[in-house]
Amino acid sequence: MPNNNTAKIKMAMGLRSVFLAAKLDTNLVGRFSHMSGQFLLDRDGTQATKRALADVMVYMAGKYEKLLSAEEVEMGLLAASHEYGELESQNIDEVPEPQSQVEPTSFLDDEPEEEAVVTMESNDTEDDFFTEDFESKSPPKPQRRGRPGVKPNDVMINAMLNSDDCLTPEDVGISTLDVALRYYNFIENELAVPESDDHVSHKVKLAIGSTMKALGWKKRMRSGKWGWHPTDDFSFGDTHAPLIDPDDVVLRKRDQLVLDPEEEEPEDITQGLPRLSKAIEKDVKDELAFPNTSDGFTDGLPERKEGSVKFVDHGEGTEDVVVKELVYDKTMTFFEDEDGHKRMLEWDAEEEIWTYHVDKEAI
Repeated sequence: MPNNNTAKIKMAMGLRSVFLAAKLDTNLVGRFSHMSGQFLLDRDGTQATKRALADVMVYMAGKYEKLLSAEEVEMGLLAASHEYGELESQNIDEVPEPQSQVEPTSFLDDEPEEEAVVTMESNDTEDDFFTEDFESKSPPKPQRRGRPGVKPNDVMINAMLNSDDCLTPEDVGISTLDVALRYYNFIENELAVPESDDHVSHKVKLAIGSTMKALGWKKRMRSGKWGWHPTDDFSFGDTHAPLIDPDDVVLRKRDQLVLDPEEEEPEDITQGLPRLSKAIEKDVKDELAFPNTSDGFTDGLPERKEGSVKFVDHGEGTEDVVVKELVYDKTMTFFEDEDGHKRMLEWDAEEEIWTYHVDKEAI
């Protein structure tokens, strides 16, 4: 890249530097695009992740000495990117719908079908030395009965195909909210009529999603908005919905779950264990290392007892042995004089006696 372009990017401030880098830096030119200005797309048509934005942040900091926020990077790239689909290699129909816009497929607390469960078991058991001798003795679980799902609504399908307010080519791109307001029976289901897309309940979205898919409609984005569009399986004027495999649109409904059969109460296996006879039982003596309370507790106070103290007067050159009440504290041993002052003692290992030096007068 020419040096003048590098200088332009370095001199620019904030998201302006990101905008220029996306336009002038060969490492960033053409990498990102946008979908109707709503969100960024990477080269492969998937929505740009936080990791992709982080890579640009690190690149701008290392090459152009720019400390930018994630929002500045995203806004700068969004302003500099082109509309996805302008290039021949970009097919707008292949852009996946963002997770926030995807119709829910089941309740969070429902169990998946047996075929949908992802197992973590290995098929290679030749070298499985951890479990080759293991035998599971847990009782088998009772078989669960089949659970009905949220099927396509026949009343809505009939209204969409045969009523005076049936779906027409003018309804291509219709939103979930508009479909619900025209065909869903809120009174029968005891639900409030939503005022916006954000207020459409989870139950209504399940019913609308399964019914529209059974008709052969698919949710796609056009002009920055998500809406329902007919596929090749649907033809305007048909009086019957195309044959759809129910397993493709089964969405479970919490109030239709069949409870598991009551499990028999497991037998108490402790009743069959051998028990010690009274003749074998022995008294076990408590040998915990608790202190002997007969010696008395000090409640954390230093120990006091009388002992001999050798007074050494270096000025007079005399030594006298006097009996004093000694206090054994955690950090020192001392006695208290008539005024209550603490006089620190030193241990004389040769004579094995506590010693007090008069000239030091350690208090």
